[in-house]
Amino acid sequence: MFPSSTPSAYSLTSALSSHFSPPTLLLLTSVVCPLLWPFLFFSWPILLFHIHSHRALLKPTKESRKQLPAWLQSTTTRLNGKIQHNKVTIIPHRGGSGEAPENTLQSFRLNGLNHIDLKKTLDHHVVCFHDQEPHERNMLKLTGRDASLRSFDLCRLPPLMSRIPSNPLCDYGYISCEGREGRKIPQFTEVCSLSKPMFLELWDDDFNLVETVHEHLRVANQTHNVIWGNRFSTLIQSMCQEVNSSIPVMSTAPQMFNVYVLYYLGLLPFVGIKGFDVFMVVLVNVERWRKLFTGAFGEEDSTPYFVADFFISRIITVINYFLRAPKLFTHLKLRGIPVVGLVVNDEEDWDYCVGSGFDGIITDYPKRCEQFLRRKRGLASPVLQNAKSAGDDFSKQMEKRRKEAYSTKL
Repeated sequence: MFPSSTPSAYSLTSALSSHFSPPTLLLLTSVVCPLLWPFLFFSWPILLFHIHSHRALLKPTKESRKQLPAWLQSTTTRLNGKIQHNKVTIIPHRGGSGEAPENTLQSFRLNGLNHIDLKKTLDHHVVCFHDQEPHERNMLKLTGRDASLRSFDLCRLPPLMSRIPSNPLCDYGYISCEGREGRKIPQFTEVCSLSKPMFLELWDDDFNLVETVHEHLRVANQTHNVIWGNRFSTLIQSMCQEVNSSIPVMSTAPQMFNVYVLYYLGLLPFVGIKGFDVFMVVLVNVERWRKLFTGAFGEEDSTPYFVADFFISRIITVINYFLRAPKLFTHLKLRGIPVVGLVVNDEEDWDYCVGSGFDGIITDYPKRCEQFLRRKRGLASPVLQNAKSAGDDFSKQMEKRRKEAYSTKL
């Protein structure tokens, strides 16, 4: 009676009829259908709204924003209806802490641009330093001194150890520090004298620190070539804007979270974005972050480690899925907000950043990143092109020593 290629609806009806008697089917239909009608009635406006939001996402209203430094101005354009991304800037994290001692003059000289962490000493001098220990013992990791940096005057600051632990997201366990510039904690005035673009993070909730940093920038005529703030503290961000509202500030973690929530709710195209000028994206590498968090649960063959690894790896995978939203990044760039990835140390993530149209990549391996992008994408950072050639030789030498030490340790 019916052809062999029967419609899917008929097949579904036949399948239900073979499993349920007609009275049962009638009962199921009378119960399920009234329950579906309210859902269909209320869901279609939501569906239409999200369709409208999707169309508005890639056609945002132009906004008047702060003048950004030339090295990080968004270069997203439209060509024949398609969105084009023209360049990416490599920003060495702490001066490239995977290739040279972090936050030292030695590392800063190797690059044409640097991400720098700033703190204040007891006698109110600004120095380049980042700590991952509790506040009362933040010198322990780099200098071996169980004390706070704010308990030292500038002239009494201890030097870095000859071997310091590297960033937890790097490949190797330590970095070798050699020479005066490789072991000294530098003053910010020394860095300003290099006359290079800077991406500054201030780590003290101190208005005097912000004022002092701004004064050094003004004297060195570098206020036009800087982005500053703190990616965790809205208080420091507001201080920076109060001292000089013309210098662009980076987004904080709460602001990043708000943008993602508005994006996934479909409200972002219709809401004004204020409070920051550069959007910071934390790109989660599942393998690196899994090792970083599960390492605190004992040995790899222990039960606590296995249980923690099972749950943490899945949580990180879900977070990573939601953080990677290329349409969001393109939308922000079309609104004049550069997108910068933090901290990106793997080739697949570098490639993702370029493919998603990131304006900047903060990485511990600037030289390696530049070589990869030049080889894979035919791109080169407009800032690192001007770095001294001596930096290449130094990076190769440091890489060779780390590999030898790492193989010996194993």
